[in-house]
Amino acid sequence: MMQRIGYRRNIVVAVSSVVMIVLTAGSSSSASSLAMSSVSNPGSAASLAAPEADSGCPSTSCSAVIAAVAAGAHSKTLPVNLTPSLANAASDLRVPPGGVCGSLQIPGLDPSYEPCVYGSATATSRIVLLGDSHAWQWSTSVASIAQRIGASFGLLYHSSCLVTLTASSLPPNGAPGGSEPSGQVCDQWTAAAIKWINNFHPQTVIVVAYSGSEVSSQQPIYAKGLVELFHQIQTPGRQLILLGQDPYNFTGGPDCLAAHESNTSQCDVAESQAVVPAAISAEEKAASQVHAKFVNVTPWICTKSECPSVIGNFDVYQDPFHLTSSYSDYLSPVLGIALGLLPASTGNG
Repeated sequence: MMQRIGYRRNIVVAVSSVVMIVLTAGSSSSASSLAMSSVSNPGSAASLAAPEADSGCPSTSCSAVIAAVAAGAHSKTLPVNLTPSLANAASDLRVPPGGVCGSLQIPGLDPSYEPCVYGSATATSRIVLLGDSHAWQWSTSVASIAQRIGASFGLLYHSSCLVTLTASSLPPNGAPGGSEPSGQVCDQWTAAAIKWINNFHPQTVIVVAYSGSEVSSQQPIYAKGLVELFHQIQTPGRQLILLGQDPYNFTGGPDCLAAHESNTSQCDVAESQAVVPAAISAEEKAASQVHAKFVNVTPWICTKSECPSVIGNFDVYQDPFHLTSSYSDYLSPVLGIALGLLPASTGNG
């Protein structure tokens, strides 16, 4: 399957957003604008880094991750076994190997954005992950969870598309004449994805919406579209999960680490500049409206004060807006616990 990533340009300050296992991609042209949005919510960011039940805690896996994040915040030296290596980090955004890919029946659609199913076609348990490039980011981790429990896994992602039924009215879905998809393209893709999901009959649907940099006036529109999306996917007995957006890091990533191998703290970022508390609060409220489970991922990436660029032997960021697939894979056990798909006794191996 082809792999491609898209970014959003000219992003403004964010104050809210929403999720499902749908993942959406985001980007920004300015670190200072995001920092301003966090400053407008003084003191509220710290609580988001406190591990709670929605972060897969308490569990041995969560404890191991929290300890690794805390150690990363005090580390300054690049590990000799850094994973991925600095040479490979920029391309460390992967989909699972194999898989049988179908069609959404959209003429001219990039093959990367067609649905693919991994695992046994006859499995009685089915999981779907839906979103933008952040679904891509989490895909290998969710595929690993599905394999552990013997479930088939369906992946649907479209880079740079807000997965919401009001996408055409939201400017971050691309500008006219630009390289990113228009809102109409995203609307068409999302509608087709919903139809595919309902025909696939999954027991669990995970959606990630990444709108942490949307202007405040657009948030009600975005939230309304996400709630409508959930309603169209809801069926009796189906579990809906909203995966919270991961923190930004405008200074981290392989380029920064290559320039600061003896002092990697130069590539770390304050949590107040990486997390938009109002956005995550809005995600929780949206999930509550549709009785979906919300998962807060911030404690797996940041302490209450800092988001390190290196955790354990992992390069955390592939770019300012995406985790590396390697770090996402490391988080698979605690992610599975938080999703309610793995027992709390699951450890990080």
